[in-house]
This record gives sequence, C-alpha cells and structure tokens, in this order.
Amino acid sequence: MSGEPLLEINASHFTPEDLSAGVRHDYQLTPRDAVVLQVNHRQMGVGGDNSWGAHTHDEFKLLADREYAYTYRLRPLTDVDEATALSRRPTAGSDREDLCAAPAGAGAARDPGRPST
Repeated sequence: MSGEPLLEINASHFTPEDLSAGVRHDYQLTPRDAVVLQVNHRQMGVGGDNSWGAHTHDEFKLLADREYAYTYRLRPLTDVDEATALSRRPTAGSDREDLCAAPAGAGAARDPGRPST
C-alpha cells in the first residue's frame, strides 16, 4: 500500500470500537476472523508538552473548518519474494512512484467530518 502524502496504516483483528469497549487487557479481546485495515491521513497532536493539561499547539490541530484529502493505492502481492523485496524498498522519491505503478485497485478518501462540495 502506498499513499500521497505518506499515510498511517494499521492492520488488526480488532476494530477501533473493539479496542474502546472497556476491556483493560488485550487478552480480554476476541479477535475477528477478518483483518481490519485502518488508513489514516493525519493525526492531531495530543498536547501535553509541559503537562497533560496543555492544549495542542495550533499548527498540530486538525480543524473541522478545513478540507483534508488523500489518495491511496492497494496492490495485491501474491509472490512472497516480491512482497518481501518491496517491503524493504524506500518509500520516498521514485521508488514510491514505482510501487504505485501497477493499478490493481485504487481509492481516495475524504475527511468524513466534512461534507462534499
């Protein structure tokens, strides 16, 4: 998977709701049969640079009055050797463009908090 700009990606056997269900330890979770893929464009800073009560600096906030967009491409890899080789390649510059060259599947996402214009 590659994205523009770089993305945060997580594959897990748990949904975000599963992880927020009030359990205290991971062994209390029941893994799902399916893999849950999370693709995130950005994360807002958490603040706390001088104490946990400090607010996030403005330059690290994701504001609801702005539009955020990103694109991503999924490429299935069926050859284990190819997948291993690609996983070791740098993700910047022309290498990232080469990885995106085979359009097996593509998608785009918008910030769900913003209406389409």
